[in-house]
Amino acid sequence: MKTSDSLLAGRYAAAYMPPPGAPGASEESARRLESLRRLGKEAAPALPLLLRPLVPARLKLDILAKACPAPELARALALASLLVRTGRLGLLEEITSRCALLADEAAGVLRAEVTSRYPLSDAERAGLEKALSAFSGRRVSVSGRISEKVLGGFEAGFGGFLLDATLSGRLARLRKKITT
Repeated sequence: MKTSDSLLAGRYAAAYMPPPGAPGASEESARRLESLRRLGKEAAPALPLLLRPLVPARLKLDILAKACPAPELARALALASLLVRTGRLGLLEEITSRCALLADEAAGVLRAEVTSRYPLSDAERAGLEKALSAFSGRRVSVSGRISEKVLGGFEAGFGGFLLDATLSGRLARLRKKITT
């Protein structure tokens, strides 16, 4: 994704979600995020057609309105309509992920991305969430990522921190300790 698209997605997400300091922002954020995710699911079958540049915007708007008639989706549908009119409907997935970050922030949840050689088991994920929550003082939600570069251990990035518990990181620290 281009940097300009990423910036735009962040701006759309910030405009769509409630301000973080508002009363009840956490619940409202969760509700808006859920309606946006639901809109994405209900509009998914029509998405290939909606992303074609030759299909007129008016037809795309009609398809969206028919695919998502539920009244609780009105705000999400308004955002999707704006994206259709500006030719940016392809940003919907990135906007949804940015909204998820904003909703977590409003709820006081810190996201951590853990990189390991193999997928994390549920017990490992729960243990990491507990340990990182104790370290940060906030509730932590862990998502896993697999990388061939990690030979053993894991690397966790969260809240501006990078915790390197990989085998290569440990060996590098040991090498530095021995040579100095």
